[in-house]
Amino acid sequence: KIWDASSGMCLHTFDVGRSLWDLSFDPTSAMLSTEIGTITISSSQIIDRIDDVVSKPQYQGAGISSDRNWVKCASSNMLWIPSEYRPLCSAVSETQVGIGVGSGRVWLCHVN
Repeated sequence: KIWDASSGMCLHTFDVGRSLWDLSFDPTSAMLSTEIGTITISSSQIIDRIDDVVSKPQYQGAGISSDRNWVKCASSNMLWIPSEYRPLCSAVSETQVGIGVGSGRVWLCHVN
């Protein structure tokens, strides 16, 4: 959910399909970085909102699907992840995805 800090009003709700633990805005507040990818926040989505409408976010760059089965690029599935390589935790930065798996290993993926 995106809230107006001054009024306490909910401006928009995104359904990302899971709980997110690592969130930060870019300097322009146009994008929200998460552990599964970067969500593009359009001002029209917020200004032209309809109460109780939930939307699927549009991702920019690399990311992980909410079910953790895919490496994604701009909201499109690109690379299916076999079960033994699926993330317990992940970090995403633009075109890079870092994935930590249950065995304690980490693997990295660069998306063009």
